[in-house]
Amino acid sequence: MTNFSRETLKLYFVAGTQDCRHLPHTPEQNLLGVLETALQNGITCYQLREKGAHALQDEARIRRLAGECRALCRRYGVPFVLNNDVRSALAWGADGVHIGQQDMPLREAANLCRGKIFLGISNNSLANAQTSAAAACADYLAAGRFSRPNPSPMPKPLWAWTWCGRYARRALPRLWWQSAASQPAPRPCCVRRARTASP
Repeated sequence: MTNFSRETLKLYFVAGTQDCRHLPHTPEQNLLGVLETALQNGITCYQLREKGAHALQDEARIRRLAGECRALCRRYGVPFVLNNDVRSALAWGADGVHIGQQDMPLREAANLCRGKIFLGISNNSLANAQTSAAAACADYLAAGRFSRPNPSPMPKPLWAWTWCGRYARRALPRLWWQSAASQPAPRPCCVRRARTASP
C-alpha cells in the first residue's frame, strides 16, 4: 500500500480526457501528454477522473488508459488515484480511490480499501462533511465546488467558501485545507483530512 500523508495532497492534479479536448491528438495521447507535463512540474498526486459526456465510455479503453497513467505516475514516484470506482481501483492497481457521496457508502468503501489503497471522499455540503468526518474512515475529505460554470444557473452561494472561511477549523477541527491544482480558484480551495493531522 502507498504511504499516505499530508504531502500526498500538496499538489493534487485531477484530469481526464474530457479536459484535454483542445489538443490535437487522440484522447488518450492528449491526456498522457498533459499528465507527463504535470509530473515533470511537481504534482504530488494524480487522479484519473474520466467523467461526463465527452469522457471515454468504453471500459476497455479506460482500463488501458488507467494502466498507462499508473505507469507514468510510477516512473515519477507519484500516487495514482482512480475516481468513483473502488473495485476497479483495487483491480487495476491504483494507489488510491476518490468517491462521491453517491458512489458507495463510505464505510463499505473503507472496508474494501483498508490496508490496500487510500480513500478520499467529496463533500457537497457542511452536513456531508460532518458525517464523513464523524465516520473517521476516509484518509482525506474534499470540499467543492469552489467555482461555477460561466454562465452559471446556480443562484445560491457556493458552500465551500463559507466552510473554509467560517466553519472548517471550528466545526471540523481535524480538517486541513489547501489549494488544489484542479480548481481555478484564486484562494486555497480544498479541504482535506489526513489521519496524521493534529487537532
